[in-house]
Amino acid sequence: MPKAQLKDLVEALEMQSLEIASYVNTQTGAVVTLTDEEMTFADDEFLEDRPEWMVEARALAKDVLHSGDYLALPDQWELHEYRIISDFCWAQTDDAVRESLLGAIKGKGAFRRFKDRAFDLGVIDQWFEYRDARFEAFMVEWCKENGVEYE
Repeated sequence: MPKAQLKDLVEALEMQSLEIASYVNTQTGAVVTLTDEEMTFADDEFLEDRPEWMVEARALAKDVLHSGDYLALPDQWELHEYRIISDFCWAQTDDAVRESLLGAIKGKGAFRRFKDRAFDLGVIDQWFEYRDARFEAFMVEWCKENGVEYE
């Protein structure tokens, strides 16, 4: 049986939002991403005078919803990215860097402030490496829990 590519799973996880969802085909390992709007096409009976992309999106959405071959990837709430950011802040060995980052993640706009502060402090590359590793570990665990083979 074909395996899902871990890289594709992680990239799809990064795109998850309130308006975008990704799925893995448990038969082929293919990872697909659809917007909420594209998902609404699944049950529409339109076909005439529609752009090719809409026809293709409709076919994919129907397959995702009705074939039984797709498993939804975790959404942004299951990932707990704020916790990952907090863990990164606490992992900083330089007290000043740690305190500055922790201050940035309080209140509204925490994600943007955190990234700006990490950039200003010169730890943005470390952040992305840490984040990528945590996302990958998260997806590996999710695959194991859901019986999804990956490579």
